[in-house]
Amino acid sequence: MDKKLILGIVLLLIIPLALTLDECAPEVETFDLPCRITSTYQLPNPCNTYNLRMYKDNISLDIRVLEDFGIYCTTLFNYTGAGSYYHNSSTGETGGILVKEKMQQFYNFGVYGFFLLVVLVLIVFMHKFKEDKGTPVVYGTIAGTLCFIMVAIMLSGFQIVQGITFIIDVNYYIIALTAGIGFYTFIIAYFFYGDIKEEENTKSEMEHS
Repeated sequence: MDKKLILGIVLLLIIPLALTLDECAPEVETFDLPCRITSTYQLPNPCNTYNLRMYKDNISLDIRVLEDFGIYCTTLFNYTGAGSYYHNSSTGETGGILVKEKMQQFYNFGVYGFFLLVVLVLIVFMHKFKEDKGTPVVYGTIAGTLCFIMVAIMLSGFQIVQGITFIIDVNYYIIALTAGIGFYTFIIAYFFYGDIKEEENTKSEMEHS
């Protein structure tokens, strides 16, 4: 096969790939930057007749002139600071980009994992020392309280996992699971407390009989 034909086929395969690989997604990690903001349709005028404004938290960052990129127009997005960015162009197109730090997600997951481990250990102790008077009630109450503190923090915006959706945001499943564990520990602790009170009442009745 002719070498020029082979080269042409390779270029035809590479060019579309290059056009898609570096396109900015709605959410990007810092190590995926820089990426390109590209027009979604072919513009009627030369690209350098259009401009794009970039904002972060409603603060204007800069205005840049669009450049040619194949049959479309583009500009480079290279802001690596974590946060929400918004852009609009004189073409009438708008969009947003959320820049996330990878380590932040590991940190969030690590904090949640640590407290969940503490809760599970307390639940184990609650059952292990169920014969000890009052001890399982204390362990259960602490575990339940920790669960509901975690639920309150997550509802205020603390995300354990980012960018994963299964029908709804995965964080809502984590919130429901944590709340379920909390209800479980409180209910078991309540039953242990009831058993203690019943035992005390029985003992008191025997002493007065």
